[in-house]
Amino acid sequence: MFQFLKPRPAPALRPLTEDFVDRLSMLDGILIATGWTTGADPVILYDGKLVPNQICVRFTRPSPATAINDGFRIAAPLVDRQIANENVSVGFDNGNRLRRSPKRPEGSHGIIDRFCKMVAAKPGAPLIEIGSRARSGNTYRHLFPDCEYFGVDVSTGPNVDLVTDAHTLEGVTKTFDFAFSVSVFEHLMMPWVAAHALNRVLNVGGLAFIQSHPAWPLHEEPWDFFRFSKESWASIFNAFTGFEVLDAGYAIEAAIVPANMESGPLQSLDEHPTFLLSACLARKIGPASADWAANPAPLYNLNYPH
Repeated sequence: MFQFLKPRPAPALRPLTEDFVDRLSMLDGILIATGWTTGADPVILYDGKLVPNQICVRFTRPSPATAINDGFRIAAPLVDRQIANENVSVGFDNGNRLRRSPKRPEGSHGIIDRFCKMVAAKPGAPLIEIGSRARSGNTYRHLFPDCEYFGVDVSTGPNVDLVTDAHTLEGVTKTFDFAFSVSVFEHLMMPWVAAHALNRVLNVGGLAFIQSHPAWPLHEEPWDFFRFSKESWASIFNAFTGFEVLDAGYAIEAAIVPANMESGPLQSLDEHPTFLLSACLARKIGPASADWAANPAPLYNLNYPH
């Protein structure tokens, strides 16, 4: 894959706090690292060895450091992009090796852990998963080994106990203490209607973990309808649908990059963070106060084959 170069000898040690990595990612097969350091030019390493054909430029940035030319940008084109991500790091002349320095907390991983602990604390409690089909061989049933699990999906397949549309949950005749859904709500034409349907099958006090995407490539078109910020969950799970949002958060920070060089605000679009995942933990507080029940099937072909 790589013809490795010899690593640079490390000089005398400096404090580790003088190094910061904003980004370590890949774009079109090019490894990219940005950040700041008060030391010498950093390098991109793979499995501790210097990646060939890389170039580093230095520049002055006003914050968080103040030294002249403290900023850095490194690029290294790859012949083969099938590499082990965990083996890539940025090496500094003090011996420090960083993958990335977190700039803000990411909360949705903590939310799902909290939800799983709540389910585990009630052995035998009924749980419904919206969109349970093992489309890529992946299922989440193993996260809830002690619950009474019931999986529903719009299409038949592995791990599906009932075929039904999330907008109606027609045929679901029992109620549940917990609900779980991952990467489904972006494919719902009317997600607020699905929340209304979910209210019907949850017990009062029942908890729902719902995860989708605030940013993600177009996929499974034409059944790709929405993207969700963490604030948007309160517009779906609220008193009108009979819920309250207990927590919401993001995970997997990302950047949006125009495919063509653009001037104006788009030129710095990649400097503004977005996230690939957002999630909420919602609790049913009572029946829905607004009649948002609807079946969008007459309006749109919901025969979702993916």
